[in-house]
Amino acid sequence: MSRKGKDACNTSLQPKSRADDAWWDMPQVSLLIELMYEHYKKGHLISSTFSEQIWHEIGIELSQRNKTQYTVAQFKGKANRLRMLWRKFYDLVYKRTGFGWDPTTCTVTTSEDHWLEWIAVNPRESGLKKKGLPHFDLCTEIFSSSVATGTTRGVQRKRGQSDRLKRIDACIDAITACSEAKTQKLAKISNDDIEECMATLSKMEGLLRDLFFTA
Repeated sequence: MSRKGKDACNTSLQPKSRADDAWWDMPQVSLLIELMYEHYKKGHLISSTFSEQIWHEIGIELSQRNKTQYTVAQFKGKANRLRMLWRKFYDLVYKRTGFGWDPTTCTVTTSEDHWLEWIAVNPRESGLKKKGLPHFDLCTEIFSSSVATGTTRGVQRKRGQSDRLKRIDACIDAITACSEAKTQKLAKISNDDIEECMATLSKMEGLLRDLFFTA
């Protein structure tokens, strides 16, 4: 998708957010995604977001190019909403049969029948039919990496927990084996001592029966 196509994306996003009380029109959203992508390519995306310093830099760049100022909190809030919107579009386009993407209108494409069937099952998401997202390809590159990272970390955590459990089981087995070995060794020593003691007592002449059994 060409970045020059942003002017053709005339669909409307939610213009005002209760979370950040900021106005975002399509050209501003398009420019924000471009700036995010530039910093993403520089390796500035960490744990699915940017640092405070990078957001400040994005704010300065956006202000210089679009004469609009936002706070770091507003950038973060908008980025999170863009990620959620992208994920919904991505699931439709890549995980559902019959849905596609129009880079000119920046919207999901499908037949009216497909929309009616999908909306019947997902009535709360009916607004996606009229919503748009500029630079869907750039968003896919930015946000899919963070989703993949999060999934990988989840798998790594599960593997780490599994490895720890295996090590604990191994330690328990080792302790049990050691305990059994010591018990067997003590039992063997005890039996040998008793037999030796009885043999010695039997050789003693004149030993009274009571003393023999006491010993």
